Amino acid sequence: SLGHPKHINEYQNFREWPDYIKKFGFSLKDVPSLIQILKDPTFKMANSDDPIVWADLHAWRVLGQLQAVKAIPDLIECFDYDDESEIEVLMQ
Repeated sequence: SLGHPKHINEYQNFREWPDYIKKFGFSLKDVPSLIQILKDPTFKMANSDDPIVWADLHAWRVLGQLQAVKAIPDLIECFDYDDESEIEVLMQ
């Protein structure tokens, strides 16, 4: 429900993002739920006017701020690659 990132922060610099951990209380125990958001096509296919379409972007940001190392393979899977060899290089 946070909507478009510009609605919560007018800056594009990642250092200017909201502190999701302090502001919304996220912790490492939220990582599985955040990964579910990344993998759920419902969010990507939502109407562009629906604030839920931005849920995966916010999930990315939270995982980054949490430094959720265990989420890295799942984050890589979310990339849209044209060639499987690109994924192999990232996983090395």
